[in-house]
Amino acid sequence: MTLLNPYPDICYFHTDIVSEDNKKLHSLEILWSNQFKSDQRRLEYISGRRCAHLAMEQAGFFNIPILTNRDRSPNWPSSITGSITHSSSDAAALIVGPGHLVQGVGIDLENLKRSVNPNISSHVLNPEEQKHWFTQKSTSLQNLKIIFSIKECIFKCFYPKHKVYLGFMDAAILDLSENSFKAVLTRSPITGKLTEMEISGRLQITKDLIFSSMVWM
Repeated sequence: MTLLNPYPDICYFHTDIVSEDNKKLHSLEILWSNQFKSDQRRLEYISGRRCAHLAMEQAGFFNIPILTNRDRSPNWPSSITGSITHSSSDAAALIVGPGHLVQGVGIDLENLKRSVNPNISSHVLNPEEQKHWFTQKSTSLQNLKIIFSIKECIFKCFYPKHKVYLGFMDAAILDLSENSFKAVLTRSPITGKLTEMEISGRLQITKDLIFSSMVWM
């Protein structure tokens, strides 16, 4: 896996394969990891937190636990803005460096080789997106996976600040390229009210993975 820091000017980044290595985790995180009934879910949690701590160390944050909220999202310390993601095989974390005024960051990893039921397109894509991105048989499933990843990344970027839930239909993709995306939110991430807000982010697509990222300034 060769993923690069999508925002090297303001963020620190670490990525790794999913594994049992928990040496970097705080004792409270290790305790939390032991409650998972699924070994795979436990390894994904450990690997995401390991990546977060290695990115945090680059930013000058040491031995600070990232606890877990009731909704299972990371409970970031007030001094840290970050995002964690994992697929079944890989994990990554992005941490905003000290001194940068950033409201949120979001990242998402998806496995390109994972099988997907095409019927979920109606839950992920709005009608206009289905017409535009889901009509060519050769690219429709890959586009579905990319847009799913982008919308997950958007949610993870905005949700921690104001706890406003954004669903798949609250963001519409306007443009996709090999390394970026543009979208519009139809619901405010601050108040939850209907309004429009244009956003953009970055993409990295490898043979096996989709990596979506965005920063909310």
